[in-house]
Parts: sequence; C-alpha cells; structure tokens
Amino acid sequence: MKKIIILLLAILAYLVAPFVNAEEILDFTQKVIIKDDASLEISETITYDFGALERYGIFRDIPYKYKARGSNYNLRLEDINVVNKKGEAYDFEILQEGASKRIKISEADVLVSGKQIYVISYTLKRAVNFLDDYDEIYWNVTGGKWPVKIRQSKSTIVLPIKISEDDLQAECFTGVLGSTDNCVSKRYVYEGAGMVKEIVYIDDVLSAGKSFAIVAGLPRGIISEPSFFSKLIDFAKANYAIGLLLLVLLFFYNLWKRRRLLIRN
Repeated sequence: MKKIIILLLAILAYLVAPFVNAEEILDFTQKVIIKDDASLEISETITYDFGALERYGIFRDIPYKYKARGSNYNLRLEDINVVNKKGEAYDFEILQEGASKRIKISEADVLVSGKQIYVISYTLKRAVNFLDDYDEIYWNVTGGKWPVKIRQSKSTIVLPIKISEDDLQAECFTGVLGSTDNCVSKRYVYEGAGMVKEIVYIDDVLSAGKSFAIVAGLPRGIISEPSFFSKLIDFAKANYAIGLLLLVLLFFYNLWKRRRLLIRN
C-alpha cells in the first residue's frame, strides 16, 4: 500500500510540475509618449514570473522591419535602456533577430527565479504614418514573439496636445499577427470638456506567440512631418537596391547638370 501511495504522489508531482514551474508574464504595461517631432518615447514595465525555474534573464523582441506599400519599411530604435524596479541598471545587449531587434537582458552568471521586474525604455522613430486625412500610429505593443503567456497587458498613448474626442480615432487588436479581433477595451482620459489627453488600451490573457496591437488616428498638422529629403534617405536605407539606384541616378543627374553649365559658359 505504501508503495502505491508513493507512486501516486510521484505521478501527481509529475503532472503538477509544469504548472508550478511554468514561466509567465504577470503584467505588461507600456507608456507611449508622442513627441511633436514624430518620435515616440516608450517605456515598458514587464513583471515576469520564472516560477521555481532558474534563468539568466529574458529576451525582449521589438519588431522594426515591415512591408508597407510594396517596399520595406524600417523603424528606428534609439536610446535603449533597461533597469529594475529600483532604477538600477541591468546588463543587456542588442541582437538582430529576423525582423526584430532583440534585447537580451541578463546578468553574467547570475540565475534568477520567481517574480522579476524589467523596465525597458527606448525612442522609436518612423512610427507615424502621415496619411491624406489624418496621421496614424500603429504599434504592436507586445511584439508577438513571447514564448510564454501574458496574463494582462496595457498600453497608454500620451497625446502631444489635448485633442477633441471627435477628432480622434482609436482601435486595438489581439491574437495572431494581423488579427482583426478587438482587444478587451479602449478608453479616453479627459482633461476639460471633451478634450482628450491620453488613450488607454487594455487586453487580458495572451497565449504564447500572440500579440496586442494598437492604432491611434490624429488630426493632420499636430505632429511635424519629416521633410521629403529625410523620407528619401530613410527609404534608401530600408531598400538598399532601390536606394543604390537612386544614388546612381542622382550622381549622373548632377554630372549632367555640371556638363551643361560648362557648355553654356
């Protein structure tokens, strides 16, 4: 009888272990501040639970390469920083992982377990789409590459100025990349009658590999649009073959202009 009890306890421990030791993100909270130069200042507080497992840290994959209107479109990540809840710096390095920038956060030879908090901040450029009728921000909040469950997530967009609710658009989506399923909720934070200063998006449980994306539409003219020349340079960087062709054409065009001036003189 004793052997049977021990065997049953061993089987029970085996069945329960995956749930006891399972890693998960308890909370993913993000704040996005829209600057008038069209850059976004982003901060993320990730409450990660390693359970009873021991790990060196986490990877945060931030998508920055997209296909848009038939060509490559690259966002720019700058000023990346990682600290703990006390503001003490974490060791990290930036790696290339397909269409994402991977932030590898770990302390050399230091294993961690249980609940850990990572505060990641960075500046994002080229994230505003300047359309004919409005300016749009589309952003994949969680990135969609987490190998663990996210229990809850929230993203707050801080507007550059207070805007009338009638002039704003807000949507959010959850699930696989490109999903049109709506997230749990979105709401405006007001300051004054009908004037919005923030948009708050909330989602609940995301299984591994799923993402949480937000969209905000703002009236034209609030955010400064980059010059045509700046856009051309960014386009050339993201599309090397086309960019090289443009540079060659520009070189021969300038050469032709100089020869014409010499002939006239």
